Amino acid sequence: MGPPPAPPAPVLLSPDGPITTATPTYQWNAVPGATSYRLEVGHGGPVIIREMTAAEAGCATGTGICQITLPNPVIGSAVWWLQARNAGGSGPWSSKAFQAATAMS
Repeated sequence: MGPPPAPPAPVLLSPDGPITTATPTYQWNAVPGATSYRLEVGHGGPVIIREMTAAEAGCATGTGICQITLPNPVIGSAVWWLQARNAGGSGPWSSKAFQAATAMS
């Protein structure tokens, strides 16, 4: 038997639309069979990239809600992308846009 098929695209939950923090918690539905995830955030600063195991995201069983809060602040309009992975490969990307709160000067 070969490796399992690559997992499907994750369903992203939040952040979505206007948010009130520059360091949001990223949440998505767990993907059955996924062993890791790759998160990328594009915004007004350098692209943020974080790879994590399903256990690090709190969804090692492949059920429930996965989440992670990154220490990197997000500036203004942003898009986050997420990809599920397993021994069979990397699945398709999901994406969602949001608008982060910015500091008042």
